[in-house]
Amino acid sequence: MKKVAIIDGLRMPNTRFGGSFRGFDIIDESSKVVKALLERNNLWEVDEVIVGNVISSGLGQNIARQIALKSSLGDTVPAFSVNKVCGSGLKALELAFNSIVLGNNDIVLAGGVEDLTNSPYLLPRKVRFDGLKFGNFEIEDSIQKDALIDSLNFISMGLTAENLSEKYKITREMQDEFAYNSHVKALKARELGYFEDEIHPLTIFDKKTNSSRVVLSDEEIRDNLTLNKLASLNPVFKESGTVTAGNSSSLNDGACFLILASEERVKSLGVMPLAYIGGFESVGLNPLYMGFGAYIAIEGIISKLSLNPSEIDLIEVNEAFAAQALSIEKALFKKYNIASDIINFNGGAIALGHPFAVSGSRILLTLARSMKMKNKTKGIASVCVGGGQGIASFLYR
Repeated sequence: MKKVAIIDGLRMPNTRFGGSFRGFDIIDESSKVVKALLERNNLWEVDEVIVGNVISSGLGQNIARQIALKSSLGDTVPAFSVNKVCGSGLKALELAFNSIVLGNNDIVLAGGVEDLTNSPYLLPRKVRFDGLKFGNFEIEDSIQKDALIDSLNFISMGLTAENLSEKYKITREMQDEFAYNSHVKALKARELGYFEDEIHPLTIFDKKTNSSRVVLSDEEIRDNLTLNKLASLNPVFKESGTVTAGNSSSLNDGACFLILASEERVKSLGVMPLAYIGGFESVGLNPLYMGFGAYIAIEGIISKLSLNPSEIDLIEVNEAFAAQALSIEKALFKKYNIASDIINFNGGAIALGHPFAVSGSRILLTLARSMKMKNKTKGIASVCVGGGQGIASFLYR
């Protein structure tokens, strides 16, 4: 089997919902990230572009193709878009990996983009032909409709986290402490400059003041958070529940791209890759416990690739909710004796933000860079997926 390398990756800072990205064009900003990534590596020969995206309403035809063209890659570079909810970015990378392994491509640009701030509201489906004859009608939020509500069970993703907290006996205090520690780790990583080479700055022009400001880091990281503040928040999804806005990931905007290449092309380019990809694993489970899919995917890839769990140096798991992340930590320790101190070393989505389709590509990039910086040899990245799925990837150096 052909070896596939991650040459490099770059992303936008994850911006707050309704904040810095108001009025911005995700296609334009994504193209700027791609251009910066390609320029940094002096690499413009890309065989294909694959982009994950969840809320695509109103963004136009095939955003992957738009980004490819606006990034000056040329008319001849094909591109397509992927939707696997929160697993979209990681699935895009898996498809890139597969195309290189099969010999169809040598270099692929892949990742995810999400613009929740500018996502549209949806009119009732019957409006197109039946019209609105009299009285009130209800519009739907595309974020809720296409991402945050299970389409068959009609429950929110937050309630699936409540299900996990009950099943695995995860208390409110445990969740708040987990969330607090995610911010502490992210703050430390930011102060040490761990994210600097990973983030392409976002420049924002303010027409009122006729001045510009630059966003250099993820906007959700809180430097004044306390356990008391977290404890003061009310449950969001269930009156007697434990899941709050503070111990859940936030809604965010972002974009993240990685360059994948065959080992032969890496050698011809004379570059030192961040890491090599060993494979991917996708799984399904009961949608009511969707967050546990990230653990089942890790379990699956360990089995598929015959990995020794004791040799895994770092793990990145998307923190959709503290309850979900803690259920995975508990299961990893119980079955493999994997300690929590190797998981999300630089913080996770609760602190860094969770732009749905971006998160899978973001955690794979963070994992690859962390492995290189810390001189580690084996790592796993995993994401839970709304609708009851999970997807994981194994990296080695």
